[in-house]
Amino acid sequence: MKLKPHETWSIIDSSKLTEYMRCPRRYFWRYLLAWRPSGKSQDLVFGSAWHAALEDLLKVKRQTGHYPEDVTEAYEHFLSVYREEFDESTDMDYHPKSPGNALSALQQYVSLYKGDAFEVVHTEAGGAVPLTVDMRHVLHFKMDDIVRGPDGLYYLQDHKTTKRMDRRWHMQWALSTQMSAYLFALHILYPGQPTYVAEVNGVQFLKTRLEFCRVPVRKTEEDIRCWLDETAAWMDRLDYDMERLQDANPDSPSMGCFERNTCACGDFYGCPYHDLCCNWANPLKELGRGIQPGYVVERWDPRKEAEKAEFQVNTKESGDA
Repeated sequence: MKLKPHETWSIIDSSKLTEYMRCPRRYFWRYLLAWRPSGKSQDLVFGSAWHAALEDLLKVKRQTGHYPEDVTEAYEHFLSVYREEFDESTDMDYHPKSPGNALSALQQYVSLYKGDAFEVVHTEAGGAVPLTVDMRHVLHFKMDDIVRGPDGLYYLQDHKTTKRMDRRWHMQWALSTQMSAYLFALHILYPGQPTYVAEVNGVQFLKTRLEFCRVPVRKTEEDIRCWLDETAAWMDRLDYDMERLQDANPDSPSMGCFERNTCACGDFYGCPYHDLCCNWANPLKELGRGIQPGYVVERWDPRKEAEKAEFQVNTKESGDA
């Protein structure tokens, strides 16, 4: 069975590219077929609600120079996002990532970080940045707040929630495609800085306590150039797989593209497409069966998320890569 191309196939952000780098076949399931496991991810919904609450705190800081002492409005914004998917009856099921803990976390956050000396420039920024001069490869993004420190340099924060702030959690950010893409966007917006810094603004939700941690990710201009070269190479590989997909034969033993990375099957508590990969050697041969039980079709279009950002990055006005 031949696949009909969809406009979202060519719209790439760091999430999609990271998925391809982890396992091309997983990318095929999630972003080309657009199959995702049914049911809502509480971690993702909780994270989105936490982002909304922190955005409120930062808007107040931008206006007044400090965080609000009363976090009621920020918490109500958290609830408005979270309750769209999870009602009160589920709160204890997901403890410690629960609304009650979120309120405590907001209160502790403003107390712990009341001395933040930075100026909030933007609470969100979105757009697309070119990876190559000819604009052949473009990466879409939506990042959290951009701030200016007392030294006059600009840096960004990215808000994360987790239940496990271990060594692996800390290590993932230094070479993260997501963080590097954000820093490249910052480089375009504010050229000429000696270094570009992203601060991973993390909160760990434990059963008995909350822990806060800020992890700096620093890139020089040389680091950014290296990342550009490597990322453009990954985009070339993705393009090559897309070309091979057009010529793939449903009757062949294998699909001949988007190969399985069998070293990644156990990542993040197990891949949700593991059984499909075990049973369908060539997915194109089986697609006539339709979407399989346990999955729903959901297209991911990074442009829609980027358009929600308060500030839109215009690379043509901001400078070239």
